[in-house]
Amino acid sequence: MMGDSNDYIHRSSDMKELYGDFNCNIKNKLIVQCNEVEGKSGVEYKEKLKDTITRDNNTIRELYLKPYKMKNLVLRIVCSNNLSPIVIPYDDRRWVVFETGRDNIGNREYWNWFAALKQDKHWIDSLYSEFLDTDLQSINFQPDNLDNQPKTEAYVLSQEDNIPAVYKYLNEMDWSVLRQIEKDTSIHLGLSLIHISEP
Repeated sequence: MMGDSNDYIHRSSDMKELYGDFNCNIKNKLIVQCNEVEGKSGVEYKEKLKDTITRDNNTIRELYLKPYKMKNLVLRIVCSNNLSPIVIPYDDRRWVVFETGRDNIGNREYWNWFAALKQDKHWIDSLYSEFLDTDLQSINFQPDNLDNQPKTEAYVLSQEDNIPAVYKYLNEMDWSVLRQIEKDTSIHLGLSLIHISEP
């Protein structure tokens, strides 16, 4: 859709290739797709990922050349079979998570049909025209608050998976029992120092 001769997309399963010391692979790109991302890479590069989503310019570092700035127009896509390939904190405002269907895994007939569509110039043109005709004026791409951010079920599950186990444990504790023990005995558990909203 972007033209056979244009090099606007870069795909890689190595995040170091995109966010390491040299990052010339994002030069002149509109889409960068990180494939088969594992939690280890997501944790290692989480701050760089967050930064590159919102910054105005990318600093391009090529071997034997002086670093230079380029306007950041890159859409970043992370693909993974893991539940939590990237760290999504409780106050996240950058990510949208989609879970793709599994209905056509191993369905050769479907994938042959899909591959043929990608070669059909008329279909590609129709899709491109559909995108051009889509009205984006009413969409707020920078919501005023986190409540306006799209949050799918996959997003919520991924975010919850990144909550440290000790916080989950404390959240599920029966605090009334501990408070009663503290009240009935001379044992001071220090619960007054813990500020947790009880249900």
